[in-house]
Amino acid sequence: MGFRKIRAEITVAQQSIVRELKESYIKPNGIALSIDEHRPTRHDGAKEERIQATLEPKYDNLQIWHYRGGNCQSLEEELVMRHPPHDDIKDALANAIEISVIPKARRNMDLDSNVVYSSRFGGVSFR
Repeated sequence: MGFRKIRAEITVAQQSIVRELKESYIKPNGIALSIDEHRPTRHDGAKEERIQATLEPKYDNLQIWHYRGGNCQSLEEELVMRHPPHDDIKDALANAIEISVIPKARRNMDLDSNVVYSSRFGGVSFR
């Protein structure tokens, strides 16, 4: 299992909550989790602008797909409405996309076959 990262939007009041979470839960339980303390500024733009700047190119380039019959009705409603009453789901999606990284390529892996034949002994072995 790899190292995990989440993002928390931090204000002055929320900073103490995140600190308590790190000190009282994550560290004592040895959880491999990093919290990215995100403090958006006015230079980053309004919340709606930040969300749109992250999600719109991904949808335009067909890099985000929704499963047919999947449980994403609330997200889809937030995405199509001009001023939705809540934007928490699409905000969470935008934050997840911003902190995600492309996985490193697996090196030294033979993807053709994991079966090795032995002409000398006539058997097979699995790597």
